[in-house]
Amino acid sequence: MGVQWTGIVFGLGFVIAFGYWTTDFLVVQRAMAAKNLRAAQMAPIIAAAFKMAIPFFVILPGLLGLVVLHNNDGTLMHLVGQDAISNANPNSYNEVLPLMMERYLGPGLLGLGITALIAGFMSGMAGNVSAFSTVWTYDIYKPLIKNDGTDSHYVSVGRWATVLGIMVSIGTAYLVMQAAGIMDYVQALFSFFIAPLLGTVLAGMFWKRATKAGGFWDCLSAL
Repeated sequence: MGVQWTGIVFGLGFVIAFGYWTTDFLVVQRAMAAKNLRAAQMAPIIAAAFKMAIPFFVILPGLLGLVVLHNNDGTLMHLVGQDAISNANPNSYNEVLPLMMERYLGPGLLGLGITALIAGFMSGMAGNVSAFSTVWTYDIYKPLIKNDGTDSHYVSVGRWATVLGIMVSIGTAYLVMQAAGIMDYVQALFSFFIAPLLGTVLAGMFWKRATKAGGFWDCLSAL
């Protein structure tokens, strides 16, 4: 990714990681919907416990793929970045998991594994779409644009926001094809949007004179 260890530790490990857990609406809305304070405190802790297992599912298959995936002629498969794919090296490291599934899973288990991948994708998409629709409708549209609408009106606005959000997400998917890898793309987005939000959250936590207007302009200037 072109960064030193300091960027990994303090950038990804501190700024982006802290920002994710305090500003990502998928995480925050679960705490806000809790039935009491104890449940709200446990929501991110339980989520983090499962989140810690993700590197094992992501990194371990990649390491195994370096030594067990072979080409048709029996040589070890050389995995490259998305921008280095060629006729000599047609597979990128983004394809490790499907390649491993194809090698080790039979027809029945392969179908089950693909179904699990699609289910995980749909779950994430549903959460993101729900968060986008909720934030737009109740945090932006209702207080700033039309605060005297009926419930059915806000439901319609939320539905149109969902359609628009899906269309935008389809368009941005083509941008990923231009990136070296999905990780580079995701971390770039996090750096642009989550890091400024973390600064606003920290200002609100540790500075008693912080106001809503100050937080808004602080976040906007950081972006």
